[in-house]
Amino acid sequence: MTLHNKNLNILIVEDNIGDFILIEDFLKEEIGSPLITRTKTLTATKELLRSPFHFDIILLDLSLPDCTGEELLTQIVKISDHIPIIVLTGYSDKHFGIKALSLGISDYLSKDELSAALLSKSISYSIERKRISIQLEKSEEKYRSLFHFSPIPMWVYDIKSFQFLDVNDAAIRHYGFAREEFLAMTIKDIRPKEDIKKLEEVVKLSEEKENLFFTGEFRHRKKNGTLIQVEIQSNIIEFNGKKAEIVLAIDITQKKEEEQRLKLLESVITNATDSILITEAEPFDLPGPRIIYVNDAFSKMTGYTKEEVIGKTPRILQGPKTSRKASDKIRKALENWNSCEVELMNYRKNGEEFWVNFTVIPIANEKGWFTHWIAIERDITLRKKQEQEKEQLIRELTQNISDIRQFAYITSHNLRAPLSNLLGLLNLTEDIVIEDEELKEILDGFKISTNLLNNTVEDLIKILIIKDKKPIFQSGIKFEEIFKKVLTQTKNLIKENNPIIKYNFLESSVTFNSVYLESIFLNLFTNAVKYRSPKRELEIFIQTTKNNSEIILEFQDNGIGINLERHKERLFGLYQKFHNHPESKGLGLYLVKSQLEALGASIQIESEVDVGTKFLIKFRGNNEHE
Repeated sequence: MTLHNKNLNILIVEDNIGDFILIEDFLKEEIGSPLITRTKTLTATKELLRSPFHFDIILLDLSLPDCTGEELLTQIVKISDHIPIIVLTGYSDKHFGIKALSLGISDYLSKDELSAALLSKSISYSIERKRISIQLEKSEEKYRSLFHFSPIPMWVYDIKSFQFLDVNDAAIRHYGFAREEFLAMTIKDIRPKEDIKKLEEVVKLSEEKENLFFTGEFRHRKKNGTLIQVEIQSNIIEFNGKKAEIVLAIDITQKKEEEQRLKLLESVITNATDSILITEAEPFDLPGPRIIYVNDAFSKMTGYTKEEVIGKTPRILQGPKTSRKASDKIRKALENWNSCEVELMNYRKNGEEFWVNFTVIPIANEKGWFTHWIAIERDITLRKKQEQEKEQLIRELTQNISDIRQFAYITSHNLRAPLSNLLGLLNLTEDIVIEDEELKEILDGFKISTNLLNNTVEDLIKILIIKDKKPIFQSGIKFEEIFKKVLTQTKNLIKENNPIIKYNFLESSVTFNSVYLESIFLNLFTNAVKYRSPKRELEIFIQTTKNNSEIILEFQDNGIGINLERHKERLFGLYQKFHNHPESKGLGLYLVKSQLEALGASIQIESEVDVGTKFLIKFRGNNEHE
């Protein structure tokens, strides 16, 4: 570096006028037009250096009126703000010169040996060294900033001891250890035990091959014990005089989990039993979105190979019997980017028809823009065949039931007339004296059989009327009126058994059929009398309440009860008997339940053997039929 063409600002700190003039002459001899400023004391020098004025170099005499030697040098270095300092002294003290250099000066020259060339050379080297030093400091500062403020965890460790030498803030945040904790640990401490051998092998390889840039994937353990997957990038450096390795650790746990999830999804799609195809998002018009992927199930279902359909559209599967309505529904869904599910007829490669449940779903990218369609097709040919067979079976059953009902009507109607004649004839025999005991026995048996047949026909007619599903007239009726009518009908039964009857119709009326309600009351009342307990006086309690929109009728007795554990599933069955009572036919509860359900009501039972029975009947509220 030559100084002839340099305009340098030079501060000379010298109280001796003769030395100053000599130094000034040397400077003018070697430097073009130097701007020279002189101070004579430490105080004046301090004031000048604190001013905005900038100097390129300071030439310092170590003996001033207000300060000398090491103290003077220390104070000047402190306020020089990186300006290179050359000490010019009349004393040749080698030890002090070394110490002066250690305090931060650029050079140490003896006035006795000073020359213009020597001074020029020293100034040139001092300025250049300071420039390089400043650049180095800036570079180191930049490195420190890149290291400490990097958003990615980084650290430096001793390659011999594995000790952490430095860590950045990102590592502290991500791993959960404080800086002091990190610096007291080795890099083995953040590895699972089973991974340490692999770590040692990698570090050994790095040590053997200097300047090796290494990258790899490892498992690390956070302070809370969580294991993470990281991608390591590292290189050998020298750090504070030690051979070290700088490491950048990128957490790829989420990336790995996503990759694993995608692999699983790919495996599911590839091995799915349902046909899956992926198409482009557009066009909607003919020929339609092109197929870009099909799974193996698609080929098995349709007979087409992947190569035969890639680039084609799903319309190659359609044919004459493909529903136009279903196709239009799919098209409308595509145009509106909506999911859609339809059932339609498709055709295999060999022309064979088959039914599919077809679901199409739009797929969007991370920006929300729809890019593809995924279509899932399930072969439902067997199900469709079963549905058709089921529909045919239902039609046949419906016809059979209709025929059976018609047969029952005809049978019951045709039996009524001869039964009435038989009953009339049997009644006539009541007035005839029959002396032949055998004949009398035959007639009595015939009378019993005829009455039983008549009762059976009447029961059949009642059931047919209920099951006929014809509209049944309903109106607002009073519970108490219907129940009193039943009491009148059973006055002889009441007189014989003398039951205690209590009723409280808090809800006085209900919308129902009066004949049905009368039949229900009659069946429940006669059952209560029929199955009374011989151990106690019969008590019957009836009440009505309201729960939300439902009217509830409770009918309770203290009779012999029913073993629900044993008979619960058969309680309301036709001709089901639970007691050996001679008059029991097993029809009453069946009729009650049938009549209630025919009009949208329901019945429940609570019963305990030798305690009694409670029936809970729930009617729909009046407002539903008003």
